[in-house]
Amino acid sequence: MALSVPESEAQRFADYLYSKEQQGLLQYETGRS
Repeated sequence: MALSVPESEAQRFADYLYSKEQQGLLQYETGRS
């Protein structure tokens, strides 16, 4: 996955994606039970 993200923004962008992923997983888990 090649995205044009400035080096200074890369870590913050990764944290953002990670948090969104975790939220999605949590919603998936709670929705399943």
